[in-house]
Amino acid sequence: MPKTPYQQSLDLIPKLNRDELLQLIRVITDRLAGDDPEPDDDDGENEGKSRKHYPKVGDMLEWGVIQLRDTLYVEGHENDPALLLDKNTVAYRGQEMRINDWACQITGWLSISIYRHVIVKRLGQTLKQIRKRYMEENGMPNPG
Repeated sequence: MPKTPYQQSLDLIPKLNRDELLQLIRVITDRLAGDDPEPDDDDGENEGKSRKHYPKVGDMLEWGVIQLRDTLYVEGHENDPALLLDKNTVAYRGQEMRINDWACQITGWLSISIYRHVIVKRLGQTLKQIRKRYMEENGMPNPG
């Protein structure tokens, strides 16, 4: 019987060096945290169905609903804002970092869904709320 992708992954872990392990952790964390677009309101009813993808930060920038240089903050952490530099990067306290890394640093969490927890100060809404409003106003189907 062939090994599942999960079993194959477990077999590879001992062969990875430290840098490769850290990169793998980042990929997994990003997937869990929402960098890989997630079905935001998935309550398990779609289990077993093909995964639908929501638009990402880059799409939201193209639509003009968020802008480069927008000030972002994580819910409950208004005093630790960051400046959006591109679809993946913010400036925080003089350092450039990935949006997820910044949000995790602010909260102390290992992973985070930026769409659920990051607010655009200018609009006072989460990325998820902004995305949902744009999609509804423009007749875009909800991928969920």
